[in-house]
Amino acid sequence: MTDTTEKIACPLCGFRYEKDSARCAGCPMGQSCTVICCPHCGYKTVDESWAESFIDKLRRFIKWLKKIILKKKY
Repeated sequence: MTDTTEKIACPLCGFRYEKDSARCAGCPMGQSCTVICCPHCGYKTVDESWAESFIDKLRRFIKWLKKIILKKKY
């Protein structure tokens, strides 16, 4: 069986941990929070994977929109 959970390394101490279990304890924002806390040293970092996904979707939308606009030659 393969491990599908993403592991990340803390930029401060180098400890490797699962990204899904690294949310800050007691955070009122819940799943919408993009801060990841190292369970070993407590260092906080921002999860930027959502931005990569958003930018990719935006690029595909712009590409699609250009096709639509170029088809309508008046």
